[in-house]
Amino acid sequence: MENFVTADLHLGATSLRVGFRNNILSTSINDITTRTITYSAVIGVTTEWISLNPSRKADNSARIISALY
Repeated sequence: MENFVTADLHLGATSLRVGFRNNILSTSINDITTRTITYSAVIGVTTEWISLNPSRKADNSARIISALY
Protein backbone atom coordinates (compact mmCIF):
# COMPACT_ATOMS: atom_id res chain seq x y z
CA MET A 1 0.00 0.00 0.00
CA GLU A 2 1.38 3.42 -0.91
CA ASN A 3 0.00 6.79 0.21
CA PHE A 4 1.13 10.16 -1.08
CA VAL A 5 -0.32 13.52 0.05
CA THR A 6 0.92 16.95 -1.07
CA ALA A 7 -0.11 20.57 -0.62
CA ASP A 8 0.97 23.62 -2.62
CA LEU A 9 1.73 26.94 -0.96
CA HIS A 10 1.40 29.59 -3.71
CA LEU A 11 3.94 32.42 -3.62
CA GLY A 12 3.13 34.41 -6.78
CA ALA A 13 4.22 32.46 -9.88
CA THR A 14 6.26 30.07 -7.71
CA SER A 15 4.84 27.43 -5.38
CA LEU A 16 6.35 25.46 -2.53
CA ARG A 17 5.11 21.87 -2.56
CA VAL A 18 5.25 19.96 0.74
CA GLY A 19 4.08 16.43 1.24
CA PHE A 20 4.14 13.14 3.07
CA ARG A 21 4.71 9.67 1.63
CA ASN A 22 4.00 6.35 3.29
CA ASN A 23 4.84 2.94 1.82
CA ILE A 24 3.87 -0.38 3.43
CA LEU A 25 5.05 -3.69 1.93
CA SER A 26 4.04 -7.04 3.38
CA THR A 27 5.17 -10.44 2.09
CA SER A 28 4.43 -13.94 3.34
CA ILE A 29 6.51 -16.91 2.18
CA ASN A 30 6.70 -20.29 3.95
CA ASP A 31 4.68 -18.99 6.92
CA ILE A 32 7.17 -16.14 7.46
CA THR A 33 5.67 -12.68 7.24
CA THR A 34 7.87 -9.68 6.52
CA ARG A 35 6.65 -6.08 6.74
CA THR A 36 8.55 -3.00 5.59
CA ILE A 37 7.16 0.42 6.51
CA THR A 38 8.71 3.60 5.09
CA TYR A 39 7.86 7.24 5.83
CA SER A 40 9.20 10.19 3.82
CA ALA A 41 8.82 13.95 3.74
CA VAL A 42 8.62 15.59 0.31
CA ILE A 43 9.65 19.17 -0.47
CA GLY A 44 9.62 20.72 -3.95
CA VAL A 45 9.56 24.03 -5.79
CA THR A 46 7.31 24.55 -8.81
CA THR A 47 7.06 27.50 -11.12
CA GLU A 48 5.05 28.62 -14.14
CA TRP A 49 7.30 28.93 -17.15
CA ILE A 50 4.63 29.58 -19.77
CA SER A 51 1.80 32.05 -19.28
CA LEU A 52 -1.19 31.52 -21.57
CA ASN A 53 -3.64 34.32 -22.20
CA PRO A 54 -7.17 32.89 -22.75
CA SER A 55 -8.11 35.66 -25.20
CA ARG A 56 -5.06 35.00 -27.42
CA LYS A 57 -4.85 31.81 -29.48
CA ALA A 58 -1.89 29.56 -28.62
CA ASP A 59 0.89 29.21 -31.18
CA ASN A 60 0.85 25.80 -32.92
CA SER A 61 4.61 25.41 -32.49
CA ALA A 62 4.37 25.80 -28.70
CA ARG A 63 4.24 22.62 -26.63
CA ILE A 64 3.33 22.20 -22.98
CA ILE A 65 5.27 19.49 -21.19
CA SER A 66 3.72 18.27 -17.95
CA ALA A 67 5.91 16.88 -15.18
CA LEU A 68 3.04 15.02 -13.50
CA TYR A 69 3.45 11.26 -13.44
